[in-house]
Amino acid sequence: MESDSRSEKQHIIPIADRRVSPADSDQSNKFPEHAKSDSNDQRLNDLLNFHLELLSHSSDDLLNTCRICRDETVRGLLVSPCLCSGTLGKCHVQCLEEWLSKANKDSCEICGHEFHVRKLPRSFQEWFTKGQSRRERRYLCGDLICFLILSPLVFASSYLCAQGAWHYMALTDTWTGAGLIVLSLFLWCIYGFWLIVTLRFHQRCWQDWRERNYRVKLVKIEIVDVKERRKDEGLLETSV
Repeated sequence: MESDSRSEKQHIIPIADRRVSPADSDQSNKFPEHAKSDSNDQRLNDLLNFHLELLSHSSDDLLNTCRICRDETVRGLLVSPCLCSGTLGKCHVQCLEEWLSKANKDSCEICGHEFHVRKLPRSFQEWFTKGQSRRERRYLCGDLICFLILSPLVFASSYLCAQGAWHYMALTDTWTGAGLIVLSLFLWCIYGFWLIVTLRFHQRCWQDWRERNYRVKLVKIEIVDVKERRKDEGLLETSV
């Protein structure tokens, strides 16, 4: 009996050795999928490297472009006038002056660095052509129409009153002549008062606009070294 059991075990062991586990069978079936995933990973890595190269080139181009106009074709001196760094560190002098004029500022809105500027007032022509608001332009047009209508009427009325006063004075009718002269003076007083008030109103509008809008010119351009400035600030903080 013992010999028979031993022979059966000897036959079972090779059969058991020949069996393959489910994990091994799954791994054998997954070998093609692993190969496909490796090829996909390689493609993804190539794409990532390509995009990183593009980004490195684009970042270099952005570092050498103006932060205001963003135009690489414009040829001009790029300066670093404030503490901004990276893609916001450089700009053209003309672009900076135009931006400061439109923003009505004399400092950088990002880092707060103050520029050495000179504020030049704008001309009356600029206010008359494009500096007025819609309401002020409406008032100005109305006053110009009134001026064109009232001025000839006042001059004509004064002329007629003077002719009538001269005629009645010649006929020894002094009261009628004096009345026409007083009427002519009254018309001129009303016309002069209206003209002075209108001119003062528009002059005040122009002065207010002139104080709020000016042309900025850089007097002195300081090319700031951001790294050295930050090192100095770090040394001051550590010493304190």
